[in-house]
Amino acid sequence: MSVSDDLIAQWHRDLARHRPLAEVLAAGLQSVGKRALAPTNAADSALQHELLWLLSELPRQAKLPEMARQQALALLRVALPRQQNELQPWAQVALRLLLTSTEASTVLQVPQMLPSSVPLLFQDPLFLLLLQQSCLTDPQLELALRDWRALLLQAPECSVCWQPFAFALAHQLWNNGYLYATFEAEAALLARISQQLRVPPPSDAQFSDRVLRCALYSDLGSLRLSDLSLAVLLKTGPSWVRLLQKLIFDRRQEDRLARQIPVVTPLPAADLCQSFYAAYPYPRWLAAPVPPESSQAEMLQGLFPHHNWAPHFSGQPRWLIAGCGTGRQVLAAAQACPQARLTACDLSQPSLAYAARMLQGFALTRDVALVQADLLTLAQQPGWSEAFDGVACGGVLHHLADPFAGLQQLVAVLRPGGLLRLGVYSQTARQTLRLPPPPAARQDDAALCSWRWHWLQSHADQAQEPLLQIQDFYQLGHCRDLLLHPREQPLTLPRLADWFAALQLQLLGLELWDPRAYKLYSHHFPQDPTRCYLPYWHQLEQAYPHLFVQMYIFWLRRSA
Repeated sequence: MSVSDDLIAQWHRDLARHRPLAEVLAAGLQSVGKRALAPTNAADSALQHELLWLLSELPRQAKLPEMARQQALALLRVALPRQQNELQPWAQVALRLLLTSTEASTVLQVPQMLPSSVPLLFQDPLFLLLLQQSCLTDPQLELALRDWRALLLQAPECSVCWQPFAFALAHQLWNNGYLYATFEAEAALLARISQQLRVPPPSDAQFSDRVLRCALYSDLGSLRLSDLSLAVLLKTGPSWVRLLQKLIFDRRQEDRLARQIPVVTPLPAADLCQSFYAAYPYPRWLAAPVPPESSQAEMLQGLFPHHNWAPHFSGQPRWLIAGCGTGRQVLAAAQACPQARLTACDLSQPSLAYAARMLQGFALTRDVALVQADLLTLAQQPGWSEAFDGVACGGVLHHLADPFAGLQQLVAVLRPGGLLRLGVYSQTARQTLRLPPPPAARQDDAALCSWRWHWLQSHADQAQEPLLQIQDFYQLGHCRDLLLHPREQPLTLPRLADWFAALQLQLLGLELWDPRAYKLYSHHFPQDPTRCYLPYWHQLEQAYPHLFVQMYIFWLRRSA
């Protein structure tokens, strides 16, 4: 093992003593940072993983000594390009480390015209990588990038020196769903450029320049580019190959895959959720989640030692992912329990097509069955009643017209003694996020983007603002799901406790986004070492309304 057990133990002892994490990280980087970056250890994933973990845990307001900051950036520059998994866990801290330098912070002050020289940050390979492969969640940087995008559009042409940044920014805009507000002058200029594309340009370079500027504002679907036009772009170099794969060819692949997904239940003639997720498949993910270091059974045994979890995951358990969306949860389940046989269902065909495309890109040990289905009629289908050893359903029930009926269906397809992982919105936590987007934003993406821009003008520097802590706020479809879903019924712990009792579901544990909440519970209620008494959790939530701001996540067992 490249990072010594003694060193890791020392880091964790320092953290347990409440030594500032910035100091712990600085000490760790000084101890092993150079060794992690030495040529002989450049591919040392164990060493890099521990340092990356410390970086991802760095508090938002923590300040690192300059030497430690430089070492941290050096580590990120080596490790992140080699990551086969999503970069999102490190994107925020990498940005903070980049933006603390004087030169980098100057990009937040946007000039009136596009300068001839490119700011160093916009040339930084690490920054360009983050733009391409993550969804940035820094509100002040978002406001600045919106204005830099406008300068790129308004410039007579995107010079060669600016093109790497322009391509990376086009990736970022696709990643976030074209979330940045577009003002009237930009819309008018875009319309003129689109008209110019209807006639043959003087050169391929000029054609490429015009399309690239359009790609900063849309996925190019409205341009209706011919295959001949796409061929012109593709031959200009790998930057267009990568961008068109994301904007054009992935969508074509999804259209083909959608026709192959079987329908296993009658589908409702008209459903608010089905229409919503057809327009905004959720979530828009870019790469595989970071694999867990332990199996699902080991993770649960560590969190909830009062229950024996191993039998639930022995052999080849059959699991249903109900409401799988675009498949990220399916891949996470396959990583956590490789031997499981997985079936995943959703009401949205576009979401399932996205899932099929993404899952094709990963070498799973066995096939995953993707099916289109209405959760409310699952148990009535032949072969589905009591068919599964486990069911995972997150972020679904609170969007149903009758959440209890949905829970009944989940229990009905679960065999006696089987596990249910259930995630639902907390009514208490959701009330802390209530905001008044304008009525037009419900139907119009431009209105929602404009509202966000105005709201960020007065809130971007408020680090403790709850909404700014939620990753979904920084992607258009996710933001709409977060704030403007057409049907949402958050639930309370007392109500859920009644439902669990009625359906004979035993609570085995609450899975929390922030593990510190377990210590909070144990401090207030030491008489309950299992941490499974919902009335106590309800008391705690009343005192800390943001405790379940993401969701309640329950692990439940159906009575035998």
